[in-house]
Amino acid sequence: MEAPVCGWELQNIPSFRTGRRDVKSQKTLYIRAASDIEDVAQELFADSFIGVYWTFPAVGRKELADGIGSAVLASYTIRRQREAILEVADQLGLKCRAECALQFQPQFGWDERIQRSFHEAMAMADPMTAVISVEFQDGGRWRPNNVLNQRLNSEPFWQVRILPFADAIEHFSLNRYWDQQRSSQRRRRRGPETGSDKVQAPRQRLEQFHRYMRMRIIDIDEWDEWSLKKKADALHARGLWTVTGLRWTSELVRDLEQAIGHRS
Repeated sequence: MEAPVCGWELQNIPSFRTGRRDVKSQKTLYIRAASDIEDVAQELFADSFIGVYWTFPAVGRKELADGIGSAVLASYTIRRQREAILEVADQLGLKCRAECALQFQPQFGWDERIQRSFHEAMAMADPMTAVISVEFQDGGRWRPNNVLNQRLNSEPFWQVRILPFADAIEHFSLNRYWDQQRSSQRRRRRGPETGSDKVQAPRQRLEQFHRYMRMRIIDIDEWDEWSLKKKADALHARGLWTVTGLRWTSELVRDLEQAIGHRS
């Protein structure tokens, strides 16, 4: 999840750009890094999007609450997927038409609750709407959600799928490490399993990432004089991205400084 800060690739399903919105003209565009967003913008034929987020049951949570706001508060994975998708949509210049959060069982069953949420979101689309989702690659512990992908492929909309550039659990675990500075209450709600060895980023990888960011920051003489916003802009100008491939924000820069001990 974390070692490379940048690096995505674009893959297109062969099709023709006819301007017609039917299944034959549908394309699926894949993003692995922020550098691919500009390429996707050149190909994408849409001006709005529907965000589709998905997760599995967590300790003490059998179902997601109705409403995207409640789902984001209840699920760390939903929140992280939403942050990534909203950032990508913003850079693509797409307005949001609808969002849905789906909780699957490990067997990827498609139940009535998932069906209702999915179709309510799809009903908000128009001919210029794209669907954006996160597709996990098989890292030995996570699998692509083929059930959801089949449903999405049956819809006559362009799709943008975000692929983490490394194993999905590690991809989210480093962000969880950063969030520990400001999300202790959320972690208590999720239970002690959040801190288990299964989801913790390997210490050596975390230290490697921090050493790299510390080295790049020390190289900026004016760093201590800048505001958090200017620091975020400076990291972006140098081609540095967060571990999820998102653009730096003031909040993320502050968390990074706390994690690496500022410029020490």
